Amino acid sequence: MPKGGGAEVVRAARETAPDIPVIFNSGNTQDSVAQEVESIQNLRFLARPFILKRLAVTMRNTLNDSRGVNL
Repeated sequence: MPKGGGAEVVRAARETAPDIPVIFNSGNTQDSVAQEVESIQNLRFLARPFILKRLAVTMRNTLNDSRGVNL
């Protein structure tokens, strides 16, 4: 991102909506992204490349968690 990274976007969004669910997506390895987002609560990481089923499951789990739903 030209003017900051994903972590800055998440922090800015959460200033307005603190409980917004977040799926962080990156083509970097999870270890390299972990440092950038380690201080952000309630965040899921989805590594690229991914298949659509993985995206759908991650989205469903994230939304369920944000609503306190356990399926």
